[in-house]
Amino acid sequence: MHLDVETLERAIHGEFEPGHRAAVERHLAACADCAARLGDARREEERILGLLEALDHEPPALDWSAVTRESRAGGPWRSLLAASLAFLVVAAGILYAIPGSSVRSFVASVLRDDPDPVAPPVVDGAVSGIAVVPGDPFEVAFAARQEAGRIRVILVSSDRLELRVQGDPVELESGLDRLAVSNAGSEAGYELRVPRSLGSLRVTVAGSTVFDKRGPGVRVPRSPDPSGAYLIDLQSAGT
Repeated sequence: MHLDVETLERAIHGEFEPGHRAAVERHLAACADCAARLGDARREEERILGLLEALDHEPPALDWSAVTRESRAGGPWRSLLAASLAFLVVAAGILYAIPGSSVRSFVASVLRDDPDPVAPPVVDGAVSGIAVVPGDPFEVAFAARQEAGRIRVILVSSDRLELRVQGDPVELESGLDRLAVSNAGSEAGYELRVPRSLGSLRVTVAGSTVFDKRGPGVRVPRSPDPSGAYLIDLQSAGT
């Protein structure tokens, strides 16, 4: 189990509530891989800030008289284009400087040659999780019921199965046909993103099946909510 990209970014900028900060710091102290990824992320951000350092100054005054002279000389479109580009560069620098701006994630994704630089949704609290390409059939097995928390199951077009843990991290162990969630004593919430193309998926809690997908059909005790998500309460799951 490792921290996801959003959690690492929050750790860099100190954007956690005190309780969540402590949970992430404990994980980083025990997980050398996540600690190394955090160091890489910090160095990458320093590199990005260095590339954008040129924007950290007052924008130069635009010589409108020079623009007018060039327009009269037959170059109005070129002048307008240059002025527009200058404005956009300055605006991008301002947006990048805003804490939590999605421009930061977009720029970082481009510099990493990320083919899909889309910022993940912002979720309050500490978030960790795992993403795997599942075998078919596949099982997601929660070891125990919880006193609080629920599973939110969403069918997605991706070929990856993704489990997001909101709250204190839990131990996750994945294999070719199974993802085991050691959630005994936890009060975390979970979002499970399931590929629509997956032929067979079973979600179990303490050995009882609470979600069963067979081809396009889904068997679950509760109908989906208006957004299309299936909600499973972990207090009463499987009873």
